[in-house]
Amino acid sequence: MNIYKYGNKIRELRTRMNLTQQQLADKLNVSAKTVSHWETGYTLPDMEMMMKLSEVFNVSLNDLVSENSDLSQQQAVEEYSEQYTRSKGRFSRLNWFQKAVLIFVTAMCLVFTIAYIVVLSKEGFLCKNTIFTLSEVNNEKIYSGKLDGKPAVFTVRGNTAVFTCGDETYGPYVFREDPSAIPEEHGWSDLMTGVEITLGDHVFFRGGVVDFDNRTRYLYSEDGKTDYNFSVISSDDMISIEPSPSDIVNLMMGPKITHKGEIGAWFAGFVFCILTAISILFEKELFRWHLSFSIRDPEHAEPSDWEMFGRYLSWTIIPILALQLFIIGLR
Repeated sequence: MNIYKYGNKIRELRTRMNLTQQQLADKLNVSAKTVSHWETGYTLPDMEMMMKLSEVFNVSLNDLVSENSDLSQQQAVEEYSEQYTRSKGRFSRLNWFQKAVLIFVTAMCLVFTIAYIVVLSKEGFLCKNTIFTLSEVNNEKIYSGKLDGKPAVFTVRGNTAVFTCGDETYGPYVFREDPSAIPEEHGWSDLMTGVEITLGDHVFFRGGVVDFDNRTRYLYSEDGKTDYNFSVISSDDMISIEPSPSDIVNLMMGPKITHKGEIGAWFAGFVFCILTAISILFEKELFRWHLSFSIRDPEHAEPSDWEMFGRYLSWTIIPILALQLFIIGLR
């Protein structure tokens, strides 16, 4: 008989005698919450309590602790004692929901740890929320990645860049520094580098760039009105396949080699999973430790319905938050 069948047996016998949980608890000198926990399989009564239950229900101890009527009372007691001892194990005493949450957070930690290792190890030029890895062939710098499921490549040779994505080709973009392109009377004019990008006979962009420690660049058109602010580390989400002035300036002025994935998000999600696992495996110890600050004898205290509701709510919400953190950190 498993731990839940013991509880069902107690409930069945109590109902047959038309006893409420409180009435049964009064006969045994325990709380109604203790009886509730027996019937739900949250805990098992010890052998002494089982003997009292057999007297209250007027059934043999064998009938109460075993489904096998052929067993002697000694064998039945030994079998139950083994089951009671096993129920003290941290994992075996958990119910199906607790086990499912514990398995879920463990699997989530393993899967996302591997995912983060893969993502963090892939370094390159971050553009349109995609990492383009660098390789050099015949004096050309080639940044390769995927956009919208299609292979995409930036090819840089000298001051010229060409971008291809699937069957589409953009460029060549010709980049050069031009101090006369710096916006006049701009507050940051003294800090700007003037640049001009041409696409064939067309001026693709002309203006000034402010570069702060190669971490954040501020890009302003020559008229000083239009800005293309962007971060070298975290590119904007992809809006279109065609490169923007920010993409070309970032690429030609020396892109920061970086990676996707925020280790802080992984760490926070991992901590949430660990806290969930600890709160499940050590729920009784944590409950009594918390009560030790407010009552004298917490060993015999039982959690209220609201306390149990709060536990199950936290075991649902915290893993979901951890999952969101893991996913956000990979973007």
